[in-house]
Amino acid sequence: MKFGTLVMLLCSILLCSRAAGLRVPAQSSSIRHSHQGKRNGAASDKLVKVEFYMEALCPFCRAFTLHKLAPLFDNGVSSLMDLKLVPWGNARGQPAAKNVTCQHGPAECSYNRVLGCLVHLFPQQERWFPAAHCIEKKGWGEREDFE
Repeated sequence: MKFGTLVMLLCSILLCSRAAGLRVPAQSSSIRHSHQGKRNGAASDKLVKVEFYMEALCPFCRAFTLHKLAPLFDNGVSSLMDLKLVPWGNARGQPAAKNVTCQHGPAECSYNRVLGCLVHLFPQQERWFPAAHCIEKKGWGEREDFE
């Protein structure tokens, strides 16, 4: 990955994280505590479970995020669902070489890692979705930027 591309990737992550109001917890213990379930108690059993297996930079996944999921967060319907984001998509792993190849190129792999990290650090969908939405909306890092 070229230095300029890396800087662009880091800047886009910082801008979207700031726009979403995300701050990484200072202590690892607070991260552990934040992973104790997205929703607590019997109310979580009544939520509609939605699993979205997606690929960053995929035009169809981007359209779904921007035009189907985003309105659910805008109108409050997201409070009725437990959204699980799985940013893996159509990636192919080669465990022996410790290598992953993504359908939409190296940029997709990078953004999939970023999205996975967001979901891991901020398991509440109301916290990670604004940053994920921002990344998809801006469309940074098209394939040719990383090749």
